[in-house]
Amino acid sequence: YPHIMNRRFPLLSIVSVLMRVIGWLHLLPGLLFWLIFIISYFTHSPAGTRPLDVAAGAFATVFGLLLVAAGESIGVLFSIEDNTRAAAESLYRLVSEKIAPKT
Repeated sequence: YPHIMNRRFPLLSIVSVLMRVIGWLHLLPGLLFWLIFIISYFTHSPAGTRPLDVAAGAFATVFGLLLVAAGESIGVLFSIEDNTRAAAESLYRLVSEKIAPKT
């Protein structure tokens, strides 16, 4: 992540990092749950799995995925803003050179 902290939006940068960290902390155990669930489904009787466990695994997976995606989206918006600013500055320099004041 080259732009973890944005100078103009430091609080939003921190929120983005926290969202990604918390998202991964939910997503990884959620995916691990599904891996264990699938293995136990084919090796043992699926009747031993409680519906609440499945709901918790589904919630952790979906919640984690959404948090990671939202945190990444903030990073994408930062990149778009940086690229737009750089393009505008470049275009301004180009136009300024073409339309030089005549003395």
